[in-house]
Amino acid sequence: MKVFTKLIISLFILSSSSCTSFLEKLTEDKTPLRPLKERPSYCSVEAKKLSVLGRDKGGVILFERLLSSLPIERRLNKTEKIVVWSLIQMNLRPDLATPSARFQILLDSGKGIQYWDFKDATLERDFPRLAPPMTFLFGLETILKTYSPRSSLKSLARLIDTYLSSKIPISAELAFFIEKNKVQLLENKIFEKSYFKAKEQLRFGETLRKLSFTNIISNYYRFKKQASSEIKISNELYNLDIDNPNKAIDKESASCNVDLGKYSTNQNIISPDNRDRHHPFGLRFNQKSFFLGITSIASSNFKPLFNTYLIDSSQDETIAPLCYRESPEGVHAYLSFKGRDPGQHLYNLFQFKIHTTSSASELDQFLNHPRHLLLKKPVRILYESDRGNQSSLDIFLKKDIPVYHSSSLGEVWLYNPKNGFILDKRGRAHLSCLK
Repeated sequence: MKVFTKLIISLFILSSSSCTSFLEKLTEDKTPLRPLKERPSYCSVEAKKLSVLGRDKGGVILFERLLSSLPIERRLNKTEKIVVWSLIQMNLRPDLATPSARFQILLDSGKGIQYWDFKDATLERDFPRLAPPMTFLFGLETILKTYSPRSSLKSLARLIDTYLSSKIPISAELAFFIEKNKVQLLENKIFEKSYFKAKEQLRFGETLRKLSFTNIISNYYRFKKQASSEIKISNELYNLDIDNPNKAIDKESASCNVDLGKYSTNQNIISPDNRDRHHPFGLRFNQKSFFLGITSIASSNFKPLFNTYLIDSSQDETIAPLCYRESPEGVHAYLSFKGRDPGQHLYNLFQFKIHTTSSASELDQFLNHPRHLLLKKPVRILYESDRGNQSSLDIFLKKDIPVYHSSSLGEVWLYNPKNGFILDKRGRAHLSCLK
């Protein structure tokens, strides 16, 4: 296997002027990336059929069973599968994938790559809201109108109501949300009835009742006229220059939904806490066609939407950092979505030159490499010391900055044309090819 030289870290830039003496490029560690012997995190090249990606195994199985239960005359095309899988996310994560969530889409239809960002326009304007935010559903309807105009949200909602299992598995992440927010949820009768039994919360492995998707879409159409004026659709992307010593040209670029270049000047986007804000999911159809969707919220308002246990949420400017680059092989994608500063992890991976390989096994090794996170006020470093070694830790300690151990930092998903999605073992995400 080809051996890559890894960078432990490229550059620390600290926030206050008193810390500028720490600005310097750290030395390279010549230790090669180690082959992994753990469970696989990507599909083999031979996997030709549809690959379903979700944040937990139960949800992926639920969707696969729905697809297999459809009669021949109701089989779904690619776009319909995208929309149905997206709608089901509301049942799997009613706290993160709600009609009021911000919605990003990266879609390679085989005829070109397309990026959309559907967000609450009132974030940039000063006027009262006329209707519940409908960004997620509006985004799904836009996909249908663009790629499958014969379909409608209403017809797909009826299909889900008919063929989706009535029992929805509760993931570990949703169970954690219920436990953490038990007090607020018990204050509302709808939430109490849905998420608790005799005021005891539902736990991982138990089930929720299925939502009525027809009623949800009916409510969407009811508010659509007012809501559509409060939705902003953006295709804005930033170029990130990246070194590529394997090519004749010194520089190439990736397209990103956030300006990762700001990290080189210490403009980090650090959230005040470690809450779960982003919910990604995806589908891969073949080497030239895939879909990646991400819903994002700022906070939960703990109010039921449409008289269901869907939890109303607010939005802000924080989104999950997403980049892609095009090559003769096809589209490569990079997504970071967990922790205090997911953009910092993605920026560091590009500094480590993750873009210089398209090998799934080597990308897997990059993901398994120990991560660090630079935090401020006070300045300190979190480091996955269990994944590293003493020599790596010594590099941080020599900087005279407090270093704290962390068992896990962030979660990153990758995509390459040959194998499709490549998962971060730090999370519980599941690919349908990984039985």
